[in-house]
Amino acid sequence: MTKVNQIVLMSKGTEKAKRFYEDVLGLAKTEEYDGMVFFQVGETTLMLHPAGETTGNKNGIGIEFRADHLMNLVDKVKKSGLGKVVQEPVDRDWGVRETVIEDPDGHEIWFTEPFK
Repeated sequence: MTKVNQIVLMSKGTEKAKRFYEDVLGLAKTEEYDGMVFFQVGETTLMLHPAGETTGNKNGIGIEFRADHLMNLVDKVKKSGLGKVVQEPVDRDWGVRETVIEDPDGHEIWFTEPFK
């Protein structure tokens, strides 16, 4: 893993949550579209995502790691018997290959690797 790339919070009201993170906590909003709001915190993005949409996020909070050698990671998880690959690697339009892995406690964690 090279860094915590993004933390996603499922929000029941992104407008109210946006005001909290922007006005109260003083985070810098970088973009907003389709009900999603993005803030930059150092090298990590905090994303507010409307709750209730089909996201595959069953825990209400998502953590995305930037990873090198994503396919190696998927193979390692499969061989370990300790986690589960929930989503096989898929190439996304925004320039990353993405996979979702469930840890032994059922937490879903996203891993992305930029296209080479």
